[in-house]
Amino acid sequence: MGDKHTSANVNVKLMDRGLDRSQTAGTIFSQYSTVKGLSVLDVGCSFGCFCVHAKLLGAGKVVGIESREPRYSKALENAAAAGVDVEYLNIDFFDYRPSRKYDLVLLLNVLHHASYPLEMVKRCADACEGDVWVEFATVKENRFLKRSRIPKIFGGPLAKLPIVGIGPDEYKTTFYFTKSSFQLIFVKHLKLFKSIDFFPSDMGSDRLIAKCHV
Repeated sequence: MGDKHTSANVNVKLMDRGLDRSQTAGTIFSQYSTVKGLSVLDVGCSFGCFCVHAKLLGAGKVVGIESREPRYSKALENAAAAGVDVEYLNIDFFDYRPSRKYDLVLLLNVLHHASYPLEMVKRCADACEGDVWVEFATVKENRFLKRSRIPKIFGGPLAKLPIVGIGPDEYKTTFYFTKSSFQLIFVKHLKLFKSIDFFPSDMGSDRLIAKCHV
């Protein structure tokens, strides 16, 4: 990246509900020669950590959407504490009507909670003219295997198949993908993206991060 705007020289710890997301921020923003001037939309931004990090790297317009009021309020506090200008919206993403397309759209640790995950990704793609970053739960997650009464030893083999898992919990984690099922759905069938690159997640080995090229 450029000498001035790099993830490495932004000395901030990205804490979201007790989780340090600094590694994921580095994974995402280090993919670009510079973040300066890029527009960013963070869907389900929680405490707004990635929004703040993007602004500290010199991003232009940054918008964070968070439907839960306590998390929205915390996001406002974090932006104020960092001295950055982020536009936060306390609304449901499906009610959002963007007036522009963004260079980067972030959908991190959200998709598996969504009632309509395919439509959510489509709306993210529609709002983007660059890359959509999606962090998703995989069928290797212990909770899915346990609730589905699948022996843990089968988690690895299942992760190699083009399947989608449906969990019994309505909110906690409902939808689980594999790398191949994610690519088949969004590249081959829905044709939302030209290609997808996958990266590890700092949430654990049962999560993946997908860089989806619009």
